[in-house]
Amino acid sequence: MKSALKKLSNFWYYYKYYILVLIIVAVALFAVIKSCSEKNDYDVGMIFMNHGYGTNYNRTETLDAIAQTFGQFAPDRNGDGKTDVQIVTIDYGNTVQQSNSANSARSANLAAGKNVLFLLDEQNYNELKAGGFLADLSGLGQSKYLDSDSFDVIASGLFSSIEDFIMDGQEFHLCLRVLDEKRAEKDSEYAQQYEAAKTLMANIINRYENE
Repeated sequence: MKSALKKLSNFWYYYKYYILVLIIVAVALFAVIKSCSEKNDYDVGMIFMNHGYGTNYNRTETLDAIAQTFGQFAPDRNGDGKTDVQIVTIDYGNTVQQSNSANSARSANLAAGKNVLFLLDEQNYNELKAGGFLADLSGLGQSKYLDSDSFDVIASGLFSSIEDFIMDGQEFHLCLRVLDEKRAEKDSEYAQQYEAAKTLMANIINRYENE
């Protein structure tokens, strides 16, 4: 008995750090697996880029209302019987630090290219347009609120039912990112996401075709 305890004590003395590392790795792996298993499979992913300056664009209630509004036009890509739109917000805030953080987040999201639908304030719209990120939408339908590469969300009244959305004379553009054809050929998930976003855009344009 004493010999067994001594061997266990020696084992713990020499290998305790390895054991602790294995425990930490196992816990982290479990957390990742649990998170992935509980993650919603969204039909369409969107990035909302704005210079809110203290407005309530990014309140949870407002973002939920925006997601629900767009969800009415989204296809059921994953076949779960409902339409979900995921919104990633990038708010430039009113400090240099917040602006730098937002620029980094924008660069990271554009590089990842996962979310191909953009809701943009005027400044972000002009910058992404100049960067060649925005797709031509003229083939998706006709509407007086449709420009070559953007749909005028405010003028159309699409957000009129969202009481918490403070417009303050702002313009907001709904845009689609240019398709990465090589990625679409290799990545079926990306191709499906892009088609879903494109369908959402077309549905909105057609909804406001004659208004």
